[in-house]
Amino acid sequence: MAASREAAPLEQVRAIGRVVHDRGIALLIEGDPASVEPAGADGAHVAGIAALDGALPLLKPRYIVGCGGLYSRHDAMIAGERGADYVMFGEPGPDGRRPAFVAVLDRVAWWAELFEVPCVGWAMNLDEVAALAGAGADFVGGGSAQLSYSRPHGAEILQWFDTSKFTKNAIGTFGNAGRNILRGPRFFNTDFGLVKGTSIHERVRLQFRAEFFNLFNDVNFMLPNANVSSVQVGQITSVIADSERIIQFGLKLVF
Repeated sequence: MAASREAAPLEQVRAIGRVVHDRGIALLIEGDPASVEPAGADGAHVAGIAALDGALPLLKPRYIVGCGGLYSRHDAMIAGERGADYVMFGEPGPDGRRPAFVAVLDRVAWWAELFEVPCVGWAMNLDEVAALAGAGADFVGGGSAQLSYSRPHGAEILQWFDTSKFTKNAIGTFGNAGRNILRGPRFFNTDFGLVKGTSIHERVRLQFRAEFFNLFNDVNFMLPNANVSSVQVGQITSVIADSERIIQFGLKLVF
């Protein structure tokens, strides 16, 4: 996971660490080796040889240092020689693009055959998980099922989360997806009111009120369909009822 050295995010990382450590899972921070110790994490994942060179003296031998962003066999071998605890192939680059999956499989198979340092293959969906395991990957990683919040509303409605990360569990078995692993659509609402009182007589006053509910007429979506057996899984099919903008005016005579 990515982390900041600010107090609140570090405390969040510590809270996550307590949960995963109870289950025997290592917690790595992405791209910020200096946060590992204060956050109580187990190590860091870095991208590229330069970042690896900066992380190794800071964290080894006490913590894990894994390396991705290896776009050639030469870079992978350098990472292994310099002491990376694992190498990763196939993850998206800074531009969001990833190598062709055939090339990722080839790189994983090459590494698994020749080297002892563990290899992590990056899977975009469940079909790729099986292929990477078959090619010899020691571990398989993947991106979050939570898609970007910056997409247009139309894209969010059609696919709120990455449905390729989920499949039906076998009959008579429990699934392994955790609770609350995804966030639903945000709720945004602004109410605004104006009140003006006008004195008409010593004991008579006229009050004018203007009230605006959901002033900016924001659309607030219901939760997406989470039934993996449905053809609409991942889709949002409705909005919160009675959430449209309402404007009302009133006059009140006080005496």
